[in-house]
Amino acid sequence: MTKINQKSAGRNLSLGLKLFPGTKKKGSSPSSRQLQEEGKQLSHLMPFSPEFLGKKITYPKVSRMQLLRGKKLNLQRFRVDVNNLSSNKGICTSREAIKKAVESYPHMAELHALNAVLLFIDTQSSEQTGNKLERLKGALIEISIALHHGADSIFNVTWFIKIYFAYLSSLNDRLQRFMRKSQSMGVARNKDWERALQKDHKQLKTLMIIREKLDGHLHLRKLVKSSFYLTESNTPEEIKQACLAFTQGDEQCRIGKKRGNIILHSTMIMTTLFSYIPIMHQLVESSLTLIPDTHRTLILQIHMAQASLKATTLRML
Repeated sequence: MTKINQKSAGRNLSLGLKLFPGTKKKGSSPSSRQLQEEGKQLSHLMPFSPEFLGKKITYPKVSRMQLLRGKKLNLQRFRVDVNNLSSNKGICTSREAIKKAVESYPHMAELHALNAVLLFIDTQSSEQTGNKLERLKGALIEISIALHHGADSIFNVTWFIKIYFAYLSSLNDRLQRFMRKSQSMGVARNKDWERALQKDHKQLKTLMIIREKLDGHLHLRKLVKSSFYLTESNTPEEIKQACLAFTQGDEQCRIGKKRGNIILHSTMIMTTLFSYIPIMHQLVESSLTLIPDTHRTLILQIHMAQASLKATTLRML
C-alpha cells in the first residue's frame, strides 16, 4: 500500500511541469521559469505519502547519562505552559527551556512534540506570512515523527490534528493562488498542465475527509479528560498485554496503572484515525502488527483500519 502511494505522490505537479509549454526552450521567459520553479517547490509540499516526512525519521543515539537525565525533566510543566500560551492565558515561561532541552536530549519524542506545538503557535500568531507554509510544514513533520517514536498521547495527537488542518488549509490557499497565476499567464490552456493542477487540488480536498472522522477522538478526549491518560502514551508492551487480556475476557484488568480496555480503545481509535492520513500510514501498519488476529472483534478492527488504508491510498493515485 505504502509503496504504491509513494511512487505516485508528488507526480501530478511534476507531470504538469514537464508539459509546461516553453519551459525547456532556450528562449523561455523569466516569468515562465519562475512559475516552473514555484511549481516544483509546491510539489514538494504535498502530504500525499509517508515520504513527506523524509527518508529517515530516526532520532540520534545518546549516552546513558543523557537518557537518565532526560527522564527527570518536568514535561507536565512544559505542557501546561504551552497550553496557557495557546489559550492566551499568559506567556510560555518554558519556551527557552524546551528549546534547550530538545538540543540536549534530541532522542526525546515528547520534547520534539512540544517544540513543534510551540513553532505552530508562534507561526499562527505571527504577522509575518511570507514563510508561513514552510514553518507549518516544519511543525507538522516534527510532531509526526514524534508520534512515530512513541509520543502518541491523546494530548499530542490533538495538537497534531490542529497542525495538520492548519497545514492543509494553508497549502490549499497556496495551490489556489498558483492555479490563478497559471491561468493568468495562459498556462492553464495546456490541458495536461490544467489536469495535473486540478488533481492535486482534488487530492488536497480529499485529505480533508479527516474532519468527518474525529468523533472517536473527541469521545476519547472527554473520556480521559483531566486524567493521566491524556498525556501518557501506550507502549507496545502495554498494547500487547491489553489485547491478551481482552481475548481472555478480562479487558478491565490493570496493566500498570492503566486499565486494559482504555489502552485498547485509545489504540484502535488512533490507528483508525491515522489510516485516513497518508503521512501516518507507516505508523498505522506498525501499530497493526501489535494487535493479534485471535478474536473476532480484534480481527474486525484490523480489517477496518486496513480498508481505510487502502481506500486512502487509492484516492491519492
